[in-house]
Amino acid sequence: QQNAEATFKSNGDFHFPGFDQPLESANENEPDSLSYPCLQLVPKGETSPRLKFVFKNGHRVAIPYIYILRVEFDPAGKLSIITAKQTFVIEGRGLDFLEECLFDGQVLAIKESKSTFDANLEPLFLKTIDIQQEDKSH
Repeated sequence: QQNAEATFKSNGDFHFPGFDQPLESANENEPDSLSYPCLQLVPKGETSPRLKFVFKNGHRVAIPYIYILRVEFDPAGKLSIITAKQTFVIEGRGLDFLEECLFDGQVLAIKESKSTFDANLEPLFLKTIDIQQEDKSH
């Protein structure tokens, strides 16, 4: 039986089972088992101090959770993470689960899907992450 909890390695890194692995290797009975290819979670009951966005081109942006002013969920397939200077707009499917994990402070990283085609093989699909800068004209 595979342990679904994150483990702390001797080099100081965390190992998150199932991250970047096909969903078939995940424990299907536990939706919070840290096994979504596009989502990296801290262990249940813990919170992450920062949130990292990983783009398909390799670009990464990290922000402290304290910078998040609000999160807006649109059931049509859009989730917006709003800070004072930027809005991170995520489009995809299964975003209600992502919103709940953000609410609990469990999300360590959100990873944009490498493909824009949703084969509907995973419960969570992140088609795009777009960063919109605050309008400074006001």
